[in-house]
Amino acid sequence: MRCARTLDISEFNDFRLPKRRTLLLCLLYQAQVKTRDHMVEMFLKRIKKIHNNAKTKLEYLREKYLNQTQSMLEMFGEILIFSDKSPSYTQLGKQVQGLLDSKGGTPLLLEQYSEIASVNTKDHFPLLWSFYSPYRKALFDLVRSLEICSTSNEQSVIEAVQFVLDNQHRRSKFLKASLDLSFISEQWRKLVIVEADGEELLVRRQLEICIFSYLTQELKTGDACVIGSENYADFRQQLLPWSECEPKLAEYCSSIGIPDTPEEFVSQLQKQLTTVVREVDVICQQGDQITINEEGIPVLKRITAQDKPDGAEALFNAIRERLPQRSVLDVLCNVEHWLNWTRHFGPLSGSEPKLSNPQERYILTAFGYGCNIGPNEMARHVRGKVTSHMLSYSNRRHVTSSYLEAAIKDIINAYNRLSLPKCWGSGKKAAADGSKFEIYENNLMSEYHIRYGGYGGIAYHHVSDTYIALFTHFIACGV
Repeated sequence: MRCARTLDISEFNDFRLPKRRTLLLCLLYQAQVKTRDHMVEMFLKRIKKIHNNAKTKLEYLREKYLNQTQSMLEMFGEILIFSDKSPSYTQLGKQVQGLLDSKGGTPLLLEQYSEIASVNTKDHFPLLWSFYSPYRKALFDLVRSLEICSTSNEQSVIEAVQFVLDNQHRRSKFLKASLDLSFISEQWRKLVIVEADGEELLVRRQLEICIFSYLTQELKTGDACVIGSENYADFRQQLLPWSECEPKLAEYCSSIGIPDTPEEFVSQLQKQLTTVVREVDVICQQGDQITINEEGIPVLKRITAQDKPDGAEALFNAIRERLPQRSVLDVLCNVEHWLNWTRHFGPLSGSEPKLSNPQERYILTAFGYGCNIGPNEMARHVRGKVTSHMLSYSNRRHVTSSYLEAAIKDIINAYNRLSLPKCWGSGKKAAADGSKFEIYENNLMSEYHIRYGGYGGIAYHHVSDTYIALFTHFIACGV
């Protein structure tokens, strides 16, 4: 399958027809799997966008009715003053009625109150329909095209989804159904369920949005899965049965240093957590770097920079004079000489590479793609030593993410054996930080970053305290 994805059309035509058809079927199957993943991601993103738009609209309405809210509060304050100073209920009633008449009368005030009360809350659910309705048909078609199942014995959400799908073309405001909605919150229950003539009815519009919102939660948490998907597949299929795990339990627990009984494990964990809590309390009492405020929130303080020691500048200049200047290609060649990291690269079939000077080809490929200049620019700079097709061929056919990780692992392990990294740390701690990269907006990975602004993704780096970059993975903004 991986081999088929790396072929270009000229290489694909070299295969015989049976093998070509087999590869095509594999590619089509993998495309279907990824398409299902993308469809689920689009569904999750659209529901999230609908909720975000409703929250934004709620904030806008609060600002819009802020003056009316202030006017209502001032009127209520005057009523309280009348109540405190009026000698009788009769006079109080006249004063209150006069005040209400001066403010526009009871019907107008009731109308203003209903408008303010609807937005003076944290509940944005009533505003969802206006943002949901333009995408209603697309969301129904998307959910209907996926085979969604529950990963547990709890089937109430899946049954509710099927009920909503069955009533897609209904136009009535209410639906009669004995549907198990025990999983919805009280806020949703007030919108979805109404009583008429002693009978509970379901508000169709609110029910649709409610069920789709809960479906997104089920898919995110793994409580629901999509048949034929990869990222949203049933996680239980990847688990070993307990009958196979139980004989290996004692050996596994012994290897990682934890008890193999529930009681002893809980006791050990409580002791470890208690020890950590006491250590944190001591650190916070000192208050040099971190404290905990009255609200229980940790506050990190800025560390005062230490004065530069005497002789530091002279030491830096001496090191710079004795340290020869090296290009990136020189470094790659030297590391290859000592570690032979290119041995991990080769044809996906596992056979020997049928290339002239494969080490040289792999070094140039790693430099060209690693520095993001691409095969065309790389071929132009080496002045005809290799062509762009030779570089793209070795990248597609001889390099994979697992091969790259194996080569990086060799380099990290070799560097960690040197004495220099031990001057900076023990290697038992790591820090993580992200860098935003611009991505075109019409992309499933791309999201708007509130802090940095603009659409893109985050390259999340994990760096050891020995200044070794352990690994990096790409995540969406806000994860």
